[in-house]
Amino acid sequence: MTTPTQDWTNEQLLSDAVSKKDILTFLHVNATHDFLIDRKLTGKVATVTKNAKKDALVEAYNALFANYAFRGADEPSEEEMMAAKNAAPVAEKKEVAAAEVAPPKFTKSIIKRGDGTSTPRKGSS
Repeated sequence: MTTPTQDWTNEQLLSDAVSKKDILTFLHVNATHDFLIDRKLTGKVATVTKNAKKDALVEAYNALFANYAFRGADEPSEEEMMAAKNAAPVAEKKEVAAAEVAPPKFTKSIIKRGDGTSTPRKGSS
């Protein structure tokens, strides 16, 4: 994978010319997973965009080029990792739920009128 070029200057990043979503998608595609974890930028793009400050995203963008923390060709991008993480557990849960269905061990009986020896209390029905 070729190394990406620094497309935006600091003035463009700090102005409204480049949105937070653009910076974050660039980071998710090009940065390593460890780099994103250190800067708390992992997760869905919409969620991280809503919670992150633009100054923090600009610092992360500049640190990506300063530290040369680009992901390799064999590493999956952040979106691919999120898709794989969300897809795998769902299939396992369905299999476990189908295997553990068993008849109940007891049944609940509610006394509404009383049988002479026991009377219902307030809130028991």
